[in-house]
Amino acid sequence: MTSPPPALASESRPTGAERGTRAFTRWCDPLLLGLVAVAISGFRSWSPSFWHDEAATVSVAGRDIPDMVRLLFDVDAVHGAYYLGMHA
Repeated sequence: MTSPPPALASESRPTGAERGTRAFTRWCDPLLLGLVAVAISGFRSWSPSFWHDEAATVSVAGRDIPDMVRLLFDVDAVHGAYYLGMHA
């Protein structure tokens, strides 16, 4: 019969320092991932990002009334009341 193979270094019991390192990485990795997610989500969050229709509303509502009426006769008469309300 042969004797059992000696224990590998990875199979040995961790020392106190190794257990501390494992415990640190156990809570540090999710924390680091969360901080990266917050940083990515917060990047340029203070600057407005308009959809196409919101940008059109901002553009039209910022005009003076004669320009708005001219636009409503030429291009988009359906949303006239909405644009006038947004202008106010």
